Amino acid sequence: MSGSMVASKDPEPELITPKKDHSRLTLIILLVVFVIGTMVLAGLSTYLYIEKNEAETNLDAKISTAVASAISTQIAADDKNCDAKLKESKTYFVGPADYGSLSFEYPKIWSVYIAADASDGKDFEAYINPDHVPSVTNKDNIFLLRLKITNTTFDKTAEEYAKFVEKGTMTVENRTVNGHNLSIYKGELKESTTKDKRTGYVTLIKIRDKTAILQTDSLDFVDDYNSILNTITFNS
Repeated sequence: MSGSMVASKDPEPELITPKKDHSRLTLIILLVVFVIGTMVLAGLSTYLYIEKNEAETNLDAKISTAVASAISTQIAADDKNCDAKLKESKTYFVGPADYGSLSFEYPKIWSVYIAADASDGKDFEAYINPDHVPSVTNKDNIFLLRLKITNTTFDKTAEEYAKFVEKGTMTVENRTVNGHNLSIYKGELKESTTKDKRTGYVTLIKIRDKTAILQTDSLDFVDDYNSILNTITFNS
């Protein structure tokens, strides 16, 4: 043979590098995402639940407050209307006959306290107040009406109040009611102290040789006070 034949070599086998299995890592990632998502959803659900409860609680509180306010307003209105109706029922106050039988109308629901009945010939003294008459010895108490019929003459009593007018702590108005002359003083009352500047009205009326003094301890009582003054009668 002319040339020697070279035996062909078998091709070398190709090494195949095994691919990495990412399925486990993917599963772990998905699991982590799932857990985190579940936690987020749980947290969000809890937050929304709390917010919903708080909103409902606040709404309930607002509704309760509104209802309570409406009820309170209605009760106040009903009480006011009731008081107005009760005040329409009047009765008469009548002083001692020897002191001119001074009389006037006042609501039946008010209370009267006679502090001095003039049975001993001294001054007559009475207090009239809505609901009840508080202690007359306590200087801090305020009365709708103080009534005093004193044996001091009108001129002498008027002189005392004229000094207050001169000082500027009071003003005076003369009024005629049912044919009788009334001198009505407005301003700082004699009971006032440096701590309690009390203002009100004082009315002086000449009854024979005596003087009737009707006083209200607050300007807030002016309507009721004028209602009393407008019904005054007495024997001259």
